[in-house]
Amino acid sequence: MHNKAFALNNSYFDDIIEAGAVLVDVASGSVQVSHYEQSKLQFSQNLPMGSLRVLENLSTVKNSTTSFSSVLEDFIKAGINNYKKVFYKNPNYKYFVIMGNQVRYIKKICGISSDSITEENIDDVYKIISEYGPQYVEDKYEVPYDIAKLMMPSILFYKMFMSKDKDQIIIANSMVFAKYDLRHLDSSAIFLVISYAE
Repeated sequence: MHNKAFALNNSYFDDIIEAGAVLVDVASGSVQVSHYEQSKLQFSQNLPMGSLRVLENLSTVKNSTTSFSSVLEDFIKAGINNYKKVFYKNPNYKYFVIMGNQVRYIKKICGISSDSITEENIDDVYKIISEYGPQYVEDKYEVPYDIAKLMMPSILFYKMFMSKDKDQIIIANSMVFAKYDLRHLDSSAIFLVISYAE
């Protein structure tokens, strides 16, 4: 559904799937991954390990470890690596599209008003959440707690699927899409954040 909405609302969709693109939509209960090459859908797979689901699976571990972020990362990495061995053969692609409710809040925490965000910014958000927790994020950045608690696993999911191509362009969007002309972008690894309408 989101792939179709993205295609209908973005004039550059045909260009990015021709060049090679992976779309990752992180929801609370699942992660949808779609891979395009030369304008053809190579595969689309729904993984039953969304941001809320992994937290629920690790709920008994959370209070018994001093490094829950490491446990969470290892848990997600194990599940994703098993999937990659079967479906995800090509780690290099030009475009990476990330979707999910948390996109506009990542941008908000970074204090960015433009539509570009770097991978370093994403890492900074992850560091804030992992070190200070969702309550701090809610209080300081006015991010709803239910969203804040899901941001750490969501960002980890995104990072697990990022391209190995150093020149990749990462496009982030939510349910409301804007139109951008990719001809004005440089080839550095950037995030275009297309947020929910207020």
